[in-house]
Amino acid sequence: MIPLLVTLVPPDTIALQLVKLGYLKDITAAGGPGSWDPGAHSFGSYADALYRAYIRQIGAGSVAAGD
Repeated sequence: MIPLLVTLVPPDTIALQLVKLGYLKDITAAGGPGSWDPGAHSFGSYADALYRAYIRQIGAGSVAAGD
């Protein structure tokens, strides 16, 4: 799932999702999961950023729907 999302979801969108979830203060702040770099609009680790932004929520929804 992570390789697919890396190709489909732009880095700024991932950063905005991390802001919504409270992992980043705002999109101009560096750090957070995946080491967001606001100047370069990229992550040090896309896998970590995507895991926190999307994969955990997809997994939790799958578990909840499976019960």
